[in-house]
Amino acid sequence: MAILSSAASLVNKAVSSSSRAQLRTIATILFVDASGIDGQLLKPPAPDPEPEPEMEDSPGSLQKSLSQRLSRRVNISDLENYVRMALQSGELQRQHALFARGQTQPWDYGRLPENKSKNRYGNLVAYDRTRVVLKKLPGDEFSDYINANYIDGYKADKFYIATQGPRPTTVVDFWRMVWQEQVSVIAMLANVIENGKKKCEQYWPELGKEETHGAVTILTADVSVFADFTFRHFNVSCKSKKRKVSHLHFTSWPDHGVPFYPQSVAAYLKKLLLTPRGTGPILVHCSAGVGRTGTIILADICLRMAAAEGAVDILGFQQSMREQRPNMVDNLEQYKLVHLVLLECLVEEPSSYPCDDTLPQLINMLNESGTLYKQFKRLQEVQWLDQALKPPSGAQVDKARIPQPTNKDRCSNIIPGYNGRVYLTRYPLEDTTSDYINAVSVDGFRTKDQFIVTQFPLNNTVGDFWRLVLEKNIPLIVVLNEIDMSDKSLSMCEFRPLADQPLTPVPYLTVRLKQQSHNAIWSVITYQLTDTSVTTGLPQQQIVRMLQLSGWQANCDLPPNVNTLLQLWQEVERLYSGKCPILVTCL
Repeated sequence: MAILSSAASLVNKAVSSSSRAQLRTIATILFVDASGIDGQLLKPPAPDPEPEPEMEDSPGSLQKSLSQRLSRRVNISDLENYVRMALQSGELQRQHALFARGQTQPWDYGRLPENKSKNRYGNLVAYDRTRVVLKKLPGDEFSDYINANYIDGYKADKFYIATQGPRPTTVVDFWRMVWQEQVSVIAMLANVIENGKKKCEQYWPELGKEETHGAVTILTADVSVFADFTFRHFNVSCKSKKRKVSHLHFTSWPDHGVPFYPQSVAAYLKKLLLTPRGTGPILVHCSAGVGRTGTIILADICLRMAAAEGAVDILGFQQSMREQRPNMVDNLEQYKLVHLVLLECLVEEPSSYPCDDTLPQLINMLNESGTLYKQFKRLQEVQWLDQALKPPSGAQVDKARIPQPTNKDRCSNIIPGYNGRVYLTRYPLEDTTSDYINAVSVDGFRTKDQFIVTQFPLNNTVGDFWRLVLEKNIPLIVVLNEIDMSDKSLSMCEFRPLADQPLTPVPYLTVRLKQQSHNAIWSVITYQLTDTSVTTGLPQQQIVRMLQLSGWQANCDLPPNVNTLLQLWQEVERLYSGKCPILVTCL
């Protein structure tokens, strides 16, 4: 559980108490470092566009930059209302439309024949004025070019480097740049492979391994994996000199989109904020180095401004970035995301608490003061935030992917959303609805899609339930309710095999009870699944355990003893192999 930063107030602006608390936290992260390292804060990512087909320059194709300086300063106390109204009125769309895509500054050097192959995308080239100039290698006149630009920060020149994901032929240049510019923090916002396409070369070795690129040697010393990001520490050396580099890799940014919720980006930013940047720029890259890269840099700049002035100017800094590298914050959804992430960081109440001996006392205080109730009520008040990044009603989306209430749903108002829905293989193939099950994927703290949550099976969905277990290779089913077959009002059905009676939920699948054990808190039942649909002709067998909690009746909101949930969680940890999803179900 994350630990909240405590801080003295460094901001004297008139803002709300919750905003003031957030600003204190950010200001502390930014300026509390007494070691001489320039403590600074770091921000979120946004998705790369699929670059347009490369086009040759034609007379008059070089667009002029906006001649007037743009600005829209918003005090933090007004930020929530401003963002809400700007989304509803289309103001953010009008602002983003002020910046034309494509070239607005000379980029002649990067378009030279000797340098053209160094650009991942031919229509995204480093501007001449702000490009990072590498020291030339002996005998190579053009070895000073890399597709990277300096980006100014909040009252700080060249605070960032925005660059593309390295190509196989530019990995050496990438590490030359890291060493030359004394980079201590690399923020990576793309995956090596996305939707089957290579988006970036893996320029680092696996844990405990060492690689040498040119004169620079990299050792991956440490790796920490979480649901939305992976943090690595590199030991980097060159000519007997050694440095440490932090690699903060956001791994859950969907290709051609934005993260489903800004909270994941905010959590990544907090880690980024706590990572000392040393004396060099923060290096930020995705694939093209403009969309996701621009989003994280823009949010970071605004958070630094908020800590210093109690206000943000997203529009003004967006203009500045576009003058230093093309297409920064490439699309409208990324521009919206910046605003939502700033709300999450600056306005929303903190909801993480220290997991230590003071936690029980803290929880009692939060409950008695009404804070927990206010937090729960706040979730309803900000439902508009959850809709902000969803496709508009008139947008072209796959209507077939948006489920409608069916006879497979226990409750017509509880159906899977557009994102996170779990799909089954069609069976039978001609039944276009047979891929549907009322289930969604849920992230764990360290593992993406660690859980699948579903309803208790109905008579007509028992086959779907066990197909889900088989297809997703579920090792553990957690049942949170007592199963009372005598209560006809609950539409209960027997979806488990009996000791002497195997279950055949679909023709190719048989489920057998193998063993069971019981105690006062739960039961553990082991089943064997036999799948005869495999093309090898040999039945495939799978073992799955069911952990059923005792005593929690279907008509009760809470279990009889809250401590049993902690004991249940500990048993889940013991039984879980950590490879495939855990299936969790209740009425």
